[in-house]
Amino acid sequence: MATGTLPFVVSRHKVPLTCFLLMCVDLLHCQQFTIPFKAPSDCGAEEYFDISSLSCVRCGQNQLRSTTVERNISGNLLEEARCETCNGNISAFSVPSSSGDSFVQKRQPNRQQPTALELLTKKVFQLVPRTLEGQVFPPLMIVTYTDVPITDVNTQTVSTTFSMEYEMDQSEARVKTDTMLKFLLFYAGDLANVFFAVTVGTGLYWLIFYKAQQFVSVLLPLPAQEEKFVTYIGCAFTLKAVQFLHKLMLQVSVDVFLIDWERPRSKANRTVQATGEPKRDPSPVSIWRTYFVANEWNEIQAIRKISPTFQIMAVLFFLEVHLTLSTYTLGLFWLHLLSPLSSLLAYTPSYSLTLRYGLAATLWLCIGLLQVIFFTVFYEHFVEDKIRQFVDLCSISNISVLLLSQRCFGYYIHGRSVHGHADTNMEEMNNNLKREAESLCGQRGLLPNTDVQTFQVSLTNRLRSQYDRIREPLSRRNGPSRLIDASTANPFEQNTRAYHTMNHFLGSIIDHAHPDMDYIVKDKLMFERVIGMEFLEPSEKSIFYNDEAHSFSDVLFYGNEATLLIFDTLFFCVVDLGSQSFVLAAVLTYVQQMVLASTLLPCQQHRSHMWHSQLHSRSYRTASVLRSYILTPPQVNSILKANEFSFKVPEFDGKNVSAVMGFESNQLPANAPIEDRRSAATCLQTRGMLLGVFDGHAGCACAQALSERLFYYIAVSLLPHDTLCELEAAVEAGRALSPILQWNKHPNDYFSREAQTLYFNSLRTYWQELIDLTSPGEIPDTSEALLSAFKRLDNDISLEAQVGDPNAFLHYWVLRVAFSGATACVAHIDGSDLYIANAGDARAVLGVQEEDGSFSAHTLSNDHSAQNEEEVSRIRGEHPPSERKTVIRQDRLLGQLMPFRAFGDVKFKWSIELQKRVLESGPDQLHENEQTKFIPPNYHTPPYLTAEPEITHHKLRPQDRFLVIGSDGLWETLHRQEVVRIVGEYLTGVHQRQPLKVGGYRVTLGQMQGLLDERKARVSSAFEDQNVATHLMRHAVGNNEFGTVDHERLSKMLSLPEELARMYRDDITIIVAQFNPNVIGAQTQEGQS
Repeated sequence: MATGTLPFVVSRHKVPLTCFLLMCVDLLHCQQFTIPFKAPSDCGAEEYFDISSLSCVRCGQNQLRSTTVERNISGNLLEEARCETCNGNISAFSVPSSSGDSFVQKRQPNRQQPTALELLTKKVFQLVPRTLEGQVFPPLMIVTYTDVPITDVNTQTVSTTFSMEYEMDQSEARVKTDTMLKFLLFYAGDLANVFFAVTVGTGLYWLIFYKAQQFVSVLLPLPAQEEKFVTYIGCAFTLKAVQFLHKLMLQVSVDVFLIDWERPRSKANRTVQATGEPKRDPSPVSIWRTYFVANEWNEIQAIRKISPTFQIMAVLFFLEVHLTLSTYTLGLFWLHLLSPLSSLLAYTPSYSLTLRYGLAATLWLCIGLLQVIFFTVFYEHFVEDKIRQFVDLCSISNISVLLLSQRCFGYYIHGRSVHGHADTNMEEMNNNLKREAESLCGQRGLLPNTDVQTFQVSLTNRLRSQYDRIREPLSRRNGPSRLIDASTANPFEQNTRAYHTMNHFLGSIIDHAHPDMDYIVKDKLMFERVIGMEFLEPSEKSIFYNDEAHSFSDVLFYGNEATLLIFDTLFFCVVDLGSQSFVLAAVLTYVQQMVLASTLLPCQQHRSHMWHSQLHSRSYRTASVLRSYILTPPQVNSILKANEFSFKVPEFDGKNVSAVMGFESNQLPANAPIEDRRSAATCLQTRGMLLGVFDGHAGCACAQALSERLFYYIAVSLLPHDTLCELEAAVEAGRALSPILQWNKHPNDYFSREAQTLYFNSLRTYWQELIDLTSPGEIPDTSEALLSAFKRLDNDISLEAQVGDPNAFLHYWVLRVAFSGATACVAHIDGSDLYIANAGDARAVLGVQEEDGSFSAHTLSNDHSAQNEEEVSRIRGEHPPSERKTVIRQDRLLGQLMPFRAFGDVKFKWSIELQKRVLESGPDQLHENEQTKFIPPNYHTPPYLTAEPEITHHKLRPQDRFLVIGSDGLWETLHRQEVVRIVGEYLTGVHQRQPLKVGGYRVTLGQMQGLLDERKARVSSAFEDQNVATHLMRHAVGNNEFGTVDHERLSKMLSLPEELARMYRDDITIIVAQFNPNVIGAQTQEGQS
């Protein structure tokens, strides 16, 4: 505190401004404040300046040594100002502007005499919250004046007192004090453990050696010595109580936030009041899952590895129950008595405090440790593990949990559902769990293809500051009204807005959507785990440490069992030593355990109330939105036949006799939109038919591009040199080109018109290169043509993405095509020559009719996946030995991609630098897709993926009746032999059935007749399909154990919502080509002759 008193005489024309300057400049030594100044009317400009910038016209700058410049109470200059150096014998003061010019304030000789003096008595500066170093917000200044009337300006004297209060920022000192306090609290627990170990060891020593001696060699401590011993016990209990209360406070103050990953499944209609027009908004998400997880978290707060009731009863049993056999007692009660003998005596001697403490503490610890061992070794593994169950509950509920026990340290439980949604009915949930058990979906871990769900997190200050900034509206209640937004005055609205903001923020952090607040995942070093601390301080990125031991239980009773067991032991012993009653000590110990357990739940509920009290604004849904229902047969047929297509090939097309009678195809989507594509075309410049199935992943863009472009590349590759030259000459001359392909497409099959020019330019560049590489009269080899077409198209897809396009849509499209991927299986049929070019896991199977009329499957393609040992060897051989264990992980390429060959997928082909460069220059829409920005782990020596096909040539025979090309969605549900059997029976009309089985149940003749009639109806229904691909698809989705279609199963599978259907099956695309055995036989004979 600094004070000062200054008397002065009020002189004419100088009093108000003098007081102001004396207080603000001479005494307070404040920084200069900028105040507004209105320039003379003839200037028309407005400038800002500080009072020290006034200068005399005659004397120049810095001559204003006196503070006798007159101002009014608003802080504006009066009409007259004087320079003390030249005694005011000038007409004006000059005021420099920001541009260096000067404004002149004219003197006005006539002015009114002052009648009152405004004294500044108090000035308060209040800083705005969140003021940081280097970012000072405008402060709130409160100025208090006192009016002093002027009676005589010549003789009146005024005395005033000024005070200045200095307030030091104690935040740093408070931080240091908190750190020291925490150190002492942790030190208290360690010191308590030392006292406890010493006292228990001492008591156990006397108990063993005093009671077991046959001759007098050990004597008990004297009463005075026992008093010191009891003092040590009291110190141990006090320090352990401090540690226990500290841990209890930490547990009830843990900041818990439940991240809800659930997203609306559909949109609901609502009417906008202003316009009266209907609008579709996302349907609300149920909050019951969040409440359920929060309640379960509260339930596990007080679970322990021992049973308090059993602990009390067991200790009392051994201490108080006496079992006498003959002249010996088996009760432990006698062990604390002064007599060294344990046999029944004629009298009862007094007890020893040392022996009593040693006996009670040892017994309590032994029973407790036995319970902990039993719980850890047997109960958790074979009965129930509530900690792991809580993690499983989070996964099923689609809820992640962030626990912050310290400001920048805590725990994270990743509960994001691998099924996409958790608001399902019981049947769907059970099916989801079955899919997980059968490894038909992803794994639950935070990283792809991992199971690690729990982490210790060390956050950066930037992330924690943003976290606190979102929470600030909830904690700020009082303050200057100008600092609080009026729109947030309603606490309910504040809580709701803060919850949704925090949920979105933390979810985006987990999804790596904030590069400046990103995180890395790593394992702790062995030494870090041993000493329980981290060596790395997160500066730029937060660190998520893999924690398979579920150490988030450290903020629960469960993870602090050692502390609780020692505290209970000391509490029991202290009460017993004070009351000399084991029963009373046991009762009070049990009471304190129950009180703590019962009070912990309300504390946690109050703690989580901040985040969840407002959530009842969401709609509660007691019934699941997803309900399976039975479709009628017409509805089933409508779904199955929506995309079917049939084409009958004329036996003679004017050039040659075709070996293909026709083909039929169909598609059944599981993704929305479907990611599969199909194509069929006839080569017009050469001979042959092309059939292809393209299975997309990470979107449909790449498969769509293949369905439009690949056949053109193949057709051009098959053209002889002269035909290529004719094409180029026609383009140069501007003439119309002769068609290369005749497409056979379903009306729903899409062609991208916007990209046709780009596609044609790339194709033209390709045939120009072929002209340079081939010679006149040279006829291309079909296998080489297929190989060249596959590789060149994949190269063009990559090149187009790197170059980009001036058209924003095309630029976005080529990047989508490149970053998505697709496998391809293409058949080229020319007479009796059948070529299969396959890259990926689509498959081509030939149906061969044997002499007995049955059908067998002949596979013409190999799956390029982890099940193919040759493919695995090829991948590992193309990369260094150091990557042998990482290049294929969990049967996936780099642990990510199932097929080992595919078009597109440049994130498995480009270098990391190239990917970043292309993405940085790409459109904003691409940045919203996290999949494109994800770099596969262990990405060292690209490319890891190729589109080079595996070519198979087969000479058709008369017994080769049909060819089935299908995406992996077909082969995942039906074996290739079953596929060939179904197609063969459909084409020939001969249906073989297995014997009817009734499962060992007793059935009447009437019931048997019903079963036979039902089976007959199912057989006859097979003929309702006019398309063999539709018939095969019906079996793939609805087959039962008899090999026939179960309408109920088929209906349920087809009625699944779009977001759920993908969890049970993949997109299915089928093409069935039927061969003409007569034509093939004739061509075979011609070839032999």
